[in-house]
Amino acid sequence: MIGAAVMFIVLLWKWGLWLYRLPLSDEKKTGPVCSIIVSVTSILGGIFMPVEILSGAMEKIANALPFKHSVEIASKILIDGAAAIFPNIIYVLAYAVAAWLAIAVIEKIKSTK
Repeated sequence: MIGAAVMFIVLLWKWGLWLYRLPLSDEKKTGPVCSIIVSVTSILGGIFMPVEILSGAMEKIANALPFKHSVEIASKILIDGAAAIFPNIIYVLAYAVAAWLAIAVIEKIKSTK
C-alpha cells in the first residue's frame, strides 16, 4: 500500500514536470491536462470533500502532498490568525523549494544541450 502511494506521488511529480515542458501557447494540449491536474489536486486538497473520507492509501497520499496543507492554512488563518499556519507551512515550503530546485535542474540541463 505504501508502494502504491509512493508511485502515485512520483506520477503526480512527473505530470507536473511534463506540464512544465509543454508549450503554453498550445491550448489544445495544456487545457485538458491542466483541468485534470486541477481536479485531482482539488480532491486531494480537501476542497470538494474532507480528505478523511478518502480510502486509507488516498488519505496518506493527500497528507503527503502540499495541497491539503495549503487548504488548511487558508481555512484556519481566517479563524485562528497567523499562529495557525505553523505546522502546515513547513510542508508547503518544502514542496516549493523542491519544485524550485527541480525547475533549476531542468533549466540547467536544457541550457547545456
